[in-house]
Amino acid sequence: MKSIRFILPVTSEHTVVIQEDRLPTAYRVAHHHEATQITLILEGNGTFCMGNTTHPFGDGDLFVVGGGESHYFKSDPPHFHAIHIFFHTPKIQAASKHLLEFQYLGTFLDMIPMGLKLSTPEHPQILERIGCIKSGTDLERLLHLLHLLQYLSVHRTEMEPILGGSLHTAPSAGLRLEAIYQYTLTHFTEDISLSEVASIACLTIPAFCKYFKKHTRKTYFSFLNEIRVREACKRILSRDYHNIASVAYATGFNNAITFNRVFKRIIGKCPSDYLEENSGVGG
Repeated sequence: MKSIRFILPVTSEHTVVIQEDRLPTAYRVAHHHEATQITLILEGNGTFCMGNTTHPFGDGDLFVVGGGESHYFKSDPPHFHAIHIFFHTPKIQAASKHLLEFQYLGTFLDMIPMGLKLSTPEHPQILERIGCIKSGTDLERLLHLLHLLQYLSVHRTEMEPILGGSLHTAPSAGLRLEAIYQYTLTHFTEDISLSEVASIACLTIPAFCKYFKKHTRKTYFSFLNEIRVREACKRILSRDYHNIASVAYATGFNNAITFNRVFKRIIGKCPSDYLEENSGVGG
């Protein structure tokens, strides 16, 4: 399928751009662009084409198209009404690699290149979120986009892959990382070994270490200690402990000396200083 390059107004200053189409028929020219595209069909019926595949669409269908993928909508007259959201996935992927809160979002972003379709009548929250993106300012649009992506990530197994494949198996980097994260969040208070977590990823220990460092830019134990220290901070602020040593053991550290050293490296101060500095918080 011959495809033309379509230039979108997504710049370094604007992470999210909205376009609304009210047309007799949709564009029938195959095109591609650097930005990721989320399209919600508000009114219209026809065929969505991506690569060499075709999928029917109707009112309420939502499509996610990765940057660089050739695609177009071929609608039947008399009316086509759709809202398109354009954004650069690499910007959000960069954040997901450095911010723990965003890392589960990376799982969904890794699925986008295969193309995704979701029927939204069973998900009225999506229309609400897209409406917020449409009416928001630049910063509000970005925040509402993150909410939308988080919602789609939670419901990703309900989405249909356009270019084939399965959302229920874990061949991709994102799905493998999610399994690692879920295991770690469940067992971080225990003595986790590299062999255990490598088996979750179906990798040898050397391959796992290389794989995790490549995708997160940190070692697995650095990641594990960040989770443990974050929980320790919560316990200290909530006064949910008997003494500092009990916090260390409750969050997966084998001794208070190691806990103090790791806590200071991550937070910048020792636990007792952190407690004193935040003595008016949480109590």
